[in-house]
Amino acid sequence: MTIWLSLVPVSELPSTASISDVLSHFIGYAVLGALAIASGFRPLTAFFSLVAFGALLEVVQGASGVRFFEFKDIAMNALGLFAGIASVVFVRRMIHGSRV
Repeated sequence: MTIWLSLVPVSELPSTASISDVLSHFIGYAVLGALAIASGFRPLTAFFSLVAFGALLEVVQGASGVRFFEFKDIAMNALGLFAGIASVVFVRRMIHGSRV
């Protein structure tokens, strides 16, 4: 889903008039980060792997000719990942104690 949303021409994307581009990057990657941790990935592995994944998608967007490469998207992806990963780690520590 993330790959399709990242590479499809903007004209074919679902309407997100009420959500800005920056916020959609943040939310999407926060969910990806949370899912990665919930699936058993270690926090640093999940973070760096998904930052690289998002950066690669931005490069492909720039090369496609229908979308644009933007550093701010990579930054918002990273902030969203941090928020999603930190949220799951925090909740697990609250539930199970500090040994998670």
